[in-house]
Amino acid sequence: MLNKKYIPIIAVALLIGLLALPKIARADDTHLTPNQLERVRAVCSSSEASLNQLHTNDALLRVNLGQNYESIGTRLIKRFNSRVSYNNLNNSLLVATTNEYDKSLNAFRNTYSIYESSLSSLISLNCDENPAEFYNLLEETRTKRENVRASVTNVNAQLENYAKEVENFETNYRSVAGQSENK
Repeated sequence: MLNKKYIPIIAVALLIGLLALPKIARADDTHLTPNQLERVRAVCSSSEASLNQLHTNDALLRVNLGQNYESIGTRLIKRFNSRVSYNNLNNSLLVATTNEYDKSLNAFRNTYSIYESSLSSLISLNCDENPAEFYNLLEETRTKRENVRASVTNVNAQLENYAKEVENFETNYRSVAGQSENK
């Protein structure tokens, strides 16, 4: 069974790997040459198949990643913060870090929703009939997908920050507890 701490790392690796869809030569502004339009049409069916597979994979990945982030937040972080607070210990840094985690998780949800909407629009667009529009939306969707990757990286960074704050809390707690025993 895969260790749950590796799931966010695998998710990021998959997101980066899936960004490697073949790129068509970039056009100046939004104007494509006739040759570029033909290249878009030539790869149309394979692009549509790849995009459909990407949509399916990303949806599953998003659900799994989102559930893991939710579970970490509610089952671990918030419960630990509550226990520290219940014991009348200072948890202000833990709470501040939790708030940053919650913000980054909301940003992940929002950026994924925007990306998913763009990808769905791209999939519904006929690239044979509208190659320029398809290409432009493809580029826009790639950018939105990169934003999702950045938001995943940010959520993972917030988890690392929380882990460091827990370590700092433990160090301070042990120090204070040791001083109390020496008195």
